[in-house]
Amino acid sequence: MKLNYINVITNNSIWVINRLSNLFRKRNYSIEAFSASFDEKWRWHILIWIQTEEDWELEQVISQIYKLFDVIKVENMEDRQKEIRYVFSVKNTCKKTLKRISREPDKIIETDKEWIYIFILKKKHREEFLSELNNLKLNYIQRVAGFTN
Repeated sequence: MKLNYINVITNNSIWVINRLSNLFRKRNYSIEAFSASFDEKWRWHILIWIQTEEDWELEQVISQIYKLFDVIKVENMEDRQKEIRYVFSVKNTCKKTLKRISREPDKIIETDKEWIYIFILKKKHREEFLSELNNLKLNYIQRVAGFTN
């Protein structure tokens, strides 16, 4: 299996997201990550990380997405994968555990009974950081944040 990133630029994110989920379900493609944001022109950028077995499958997916109403552009992001940023939200009840993580969090959010540490990482640091979180047995949520310029 090959992991692929595609960026869908659209005017109407809700409608397109619904159609995208139907398309991927029908084709039996696995969506690994999904992120939506908007730019200064209020166009939505929907970043999707999907698994395909063959290169032609990705081209077929891109072709099908272009057919959706309100889609402006579909980009294969293979050449820009090193620019991807990942966001990890790590939950913990003990501040001492933070000292056992090799890097400082970008943000700390305090809630009633726990702290949430936010880490923003480049793709090249992702696997090492995942391994560290798993070794420390910390609960986390990972998502793709998007690309940097």
